[in-house]
Amino acid sequence: MKKFKVSVDKYLMAKSLAGSDISSDNVAKFYINPFLAKKISEYCSLEIFRHIDEESKQLSNNSNHTIEQKTFNLEKPELINLKNTAKAYLYVVFVFMNDSKSTEFLSSLVISFFFPGFILMMITHSMLSKIYLNFSPTIKKFVDYAVCIQNDAKKQVDYWKLLSWREFEIEVASHLNKMGIEAYATPGSGDKGVDVVAQHNGKKIIIQCKKYAKPINPNFVRELFGTLVSESADYAFLVSFSGFSPGALSLRNSRVFLMDIDDFMHLEKITFEKLIENDI
Repeated sequence: MKKFKVSVDKYLMAKSLAGSDISSDNVAKFYINPFLAKKISEYCSLEIFRHIDEESKQLSNNSNHTIEQKTFNLEKPELINLKNTAKAYLYVVFVFMNDSKSTEFLSSLVISFFFPGFILMMITHSMLSKIYLNFSPTIKKFVDYAVCIQNDAKKQVDYWKLLSWREFEIEVASHLNKMGIEAYATPGSGDKGVDVVAQHNGKKIIIQCKKYAKPINPNFVRELFGTLVSESADYAFLVSFSGFSPGALSLRNSRVFLMDIDDFMHLEKITFEKLIENDI
């Protein structure tokens, strides 16, 4: 099982969202992805949930992967099918990956009986689990369903609120790439005040991402002017989760753009191009 650092505030929120089921696995699902957990938590194990979450996040950031949202308006019977299909498949191969630890233990004993050796048992369990997760049509269908949930969540402020400062920078770059603007997040240390670098139509664009509790003041904008010059960039954007003070807004010009999170969430390629061409 993967280990990760836990934010106390995020954990308490996940525990609250988990409702009456505050088991460690269910709370972990809401910690990992509350938007997805609301839809399918009760229908799959933590292992399956984690796989669906990871796969869907990768596909969500892939500009070449598109899905019709209306195709995946799944009803409860279809969600139940996720759990039932997992049970049926894993029963056939003597491996039960769902929530019952006792059943999983008994399944392991069956494998040990028919295939001598503990090592062989572990290899078989791991191999069959990976085969199921990567090739099951049911899992693939729910990965696409999860992509729709991810894309919809990214249009909500609550999604961006849950991101760490580093995740915020990466998501800004991903959003630009999804739009068709070539961009990447800088390493995070020694970035000279640049969080994201973009290239479009031969122009270099630098972006600073600020996830603060208070509106951005004029000092940050003045620093961005200096960075624009030192990095020999054509344009600079400052994306703020908490908006801007009136003084900061008064400093923007035709090369330096200030965007709050609501504007950036709904930013489209045509609007981006008009901004840097000074048509807006």
